[in-house]
Amino acid sequence: MAMLPEARRQRTRSAALVPLVLAALLAAAQPGWARPAIVLDGEFDDWPAGIQALADPWYLYLRLVLPEAVSLQTSALATEVLIDLDDDAATGQTVAPAGEEEALGVDLALLFAPVARRDEAGMGSGAAARVYRRDGTPRTLRHQQVGFAALPTHVSDAFELRVSRHVLEDRRLGALLRAEGRARIVVRRLDSAGRAVWTSEVLAVTRPAAAEGPWRADEGPPARPADAVRILSANVEWASPLEDPAPFARLLAASRPDIVLLQEWDRIERDARGRPPPRLSADSIARWFDTHAPAERPWEVHRTGALGVAIVSRVPLQPIGGAPMTYRLAAGEETLLDRSVRYVAALADTPIGPLLVANIHLKCCGTAGSAEDLQRKAEAVTVNLELRRALAKTGAAGVVVGGDFNLVGATAPKDIIAAGLDHAGGDLVAVRALTLAGDSATTWRDPRSRFSPSRLDYLLHPPSLTVPVNAFLLDTAGLGEAALARHGLSAGDAAYSDHLPLVVDLARRPR
Repeated sequence: MAMLPEARRQRTRSAALVPLVLAALLAAAQPGWARPAIVLDGEFDDWPAGIQALADPWYLYLRLVLPEAVSLQTSALATEVLIDLDDDAATGQTVAPAGEEEALGVDLALLFAPVARRDEAGMGSGAAARVYRRDGTPRTLRHQQVGFAALPTHVSDAFELRVSRHVLEDRRLGALLRAEGRARIVVRRLDSAGRAVWTSEVLAVTRPAAAEGPWRADEGPPARPADAVRILSANVEWASPLEDPAPFARLLAASRPDIVLLQEWDRIERDARGRPPPRLSADSIARWFDTHAPAERPWEVHRTGALGVAIVSRVPLQPIGGAPMTYRLAAGEETLLDRSVRYVAALADTPIGPLLVANIHLKCCGTAGSAEDLQRKAEAVTVNLELRRALAKTGAAGVVVGGDFNLVGATAPKDIIAAGLDHAGGDLVAVRALTLAGDSATTWRDPRSRFSPSRLDYLLHPPSLTVPVNAFLLDTAGLGEAALARHGLSAGDAAYSDHLPLVVDLARRPR
């Protein structure tokens, strides 16, 4: 039955009031807004019931629920988040969502897999933003200029998204985001021709006045408990510490890891004759650590021929395996290819007993079902089988797997690696690590990339044996001046690489 116009208007007004009332209750429950209201981690247990959009003094948040599971940044359909920041249909770009009585005056559009950025297969990729002047004139910005991100990075039908309220790249947008007021939001899915194939209901949110500056943490890295082992995983972006050792050395000094899992500790530049650079030896890695991050005893290093991965340790290591593994990958219907797996493992003599520690770097890029995603799954199968053999051979108390998982498609590669490797017969579990500011789980960001900040790095542990006491991402940009000074860090140190160091303290689970 069609709804009468007046009844429909009443329903629309009532629906709009619900998030406003709930947002007001949320604000009242957090006097002074001591910290950001939502942790950007791709999980929703910190969202108040019934809320899909809210704001605090630092961010504007959206809980995005789509009609199907997608990879948000690489998709055949674009996703647009349209935000009327001043709740005024007469300013910005006029958008009239289907089924709604009132139009929006869109001031900011957040774009995922934009229609304008399509490959030959019709897939869009990356993220961007579009801002509108009062008269509706558009201006395209890179996502870095607006400061937004969404998690999870892998395929899902639900995402949480946040936008910084301290945008400096556009004067009008910055003023709107910082101002106290009411906003309305609608989400659309667009086909390759830019036609809307799905539109959300309009969400309303009130926002308090913005804080004076971005959120910063007062505390730096916590001390490692005496009865725990500290593991740091770091993709160092093609051996960047060789060019400028100081930032990574300061991060190591501040975190004091027992074991370091390195990815991309190799160069990719070719010489004038087109020859690839030589692989960096274990001895050269040990010399770098002994020179720039001296410890109580010389660092031990284990690496194989697999490109860029190595285990560096202050505790004794027993190497496991030699030459890089290979796996068989079907390519079309005719050929099978042998590919190396970026994997290295060693038995570490840790304070909680002998641990089989593995470091991996799975294939990057693609989306669910792509060739890259299939390659990640094939690599994961090989890693799991190799770890099962190593556990049987060494009799280790447990196995820990860390590294760059590159989960931009399905979550299956992580699940395959974890399967059955807990010594009690269950699966390994991913540690939940947040920035020291406690507000985000994104481990990768690159100001040069079209892709917005993502979670690519993980550490898996055996839950029946170990407990993660501390787990954090060493993001110096999120630390206050006092915290930086106490730990001898600089705000830009974590920018030495496009990945943040992931640090985990594992203690033995009490019996």
